[in-house]
Amino acid sequence: PVPKTNASGRRELEPDDPTIDSITGLATRTDFEGAMDDYESDEATLIVVDLDGFAAVASEYGQTIADAILREVADRMVSSCRRGDLIARIGPDTFAILFADAPRSVGLHVAKRLLDTIALPLPIAGGPEIVTATVALAHQFGLVDMEELLESADDAVASGKRSGTGRLVIAS
Repeated sequence: PVPKTNASGRRELEPDDPTIDSITGLATRTDFEGAMDDYESDEATLIVVDLDGFAAVASEYGQTIADAILREVADRMVSSCRRGDLIARIGPDTFAILFADAPRSVGLHVAKRLLDTIALPLPIAGGPEIVTATVALAHQFGLVDMEELLESADDAVASGKRSGTGRLVIAS
């Protein structure tokens, strides 16, 4: 099972806990990988969200604005997901969501909502008006291989970015 979150979607841990990302308040990659290792179900749905061109945003607007954008994106992700879903920051501008007992249709619905929600105007003065993301959905039913699931989602993100920005890609 996926670790539980509090009402805001953040893990209920101490602020200096190494399993919490200090910028977004989400789970870290290490915590996410631990949850994947412990996952026990015959169905898994995973979304990977990679912000488009975010290194350029950080270079142009500075790290303070970039961090504020990351927090805003994290908030939007939390509001788009269910309480029991594990949301993690797994890279500098990459997030992942592991759904607790959710069919592919739930993941697809959330992925579409995330694509639209992330692209809404940002309320951050001195930064870009919007950011976009490439969102990938991976799903397995039966004998679930979590490494393969994450690799499929990562490959889908890469494929989506080659086709442009602000895209939803379904992993094969």
